[in-house]
Amino acid sequence: MNTAVAKLLPIFIRRRPENFRRGPQTFRAPFRPLLHRHLLAGNSTLSARSQNPEILAWKTGRSSRYTAGDAWHNDVSCDPEPIWGSFLRATRLPEIGGGDTAFTNLYLAYESFSDPIKRLLDGLTAIHDGRQAWTAGYGAEPDPGQTFPASEHPVVARHPFSGCRFLFVNPAFTSHIVQLTRAESDALLQLLYRHVEKHLAFQTRVHWTPDTLFFWDHWATQHQAVWDYYPFEHGGERVSAFLGFPPRQA
Repeated sequence: MNTAVAKLLPIFIRRRPENFRRGPQTFRAPFRPLLHRHLLAGNSTLSARSQNPEILAWKTGRSSRYTAGDAWHNDVSCDPEPIWGSFLRATRLPEIGGGDTAFTNLYLAYESFSDPIKRLLDGLTAIHDGRQAWTAGYGAEPDPGQTFPASEHPVVARHPFSGCRFLFVNPAFTSHIVQLTRAESDALLQLLYRHVEKHLAFQTRVHWTPDTLFFWDHWATQHQAVWDYYPFEHGGERVSAFLGFPPRQA
């Protein structure tokens, strides 16, 4: 199953809500992951509170100033061992429709570069900083005694299950490339971000329907929430897993 997810990236399961209702322990057996606990799971700035720390709930409605994930990103790439995969289901759908989730394929993003750009990227590392995404982006602050993580990851990594190389930078969390000057880093990162954003051939969209359960690979994809249903409400729940090691140099 791990290999199938790593190759297909998003997997849709229609009309299977009972899986999520059993709780996060349901997903340990088939995937053997470590379940993630989001630092902001109890923070109303970015999430809806959940009674289970391993379930991240979210809700966007009339009073929301933004919806979480409304730019291309890999979830929590600032962690030393970033989330690898997530199950997600929508618990509330907008009455007018909309609220799709867009995904882009980071295998294709890397493979479509010219050989000189590939040679430039190979061997570089970048800092992924939670403060950039959550404090600068949304105004969220860590709980007293905590700090948001910052971690160094390869710009191009090799997937442990598929063996394919993928691009691993995103505008939400990536602050700079370690080996370059700030000006060089900013210029190269903007090139990479625009490359991911503009190529529709890399992308697909999930149209949510009642009882849809969805699983995707966070390392080799980015995703973006489409907020096109204001003032109606959209919400859901997510369970995420990490592998016990970070993305490794290609």
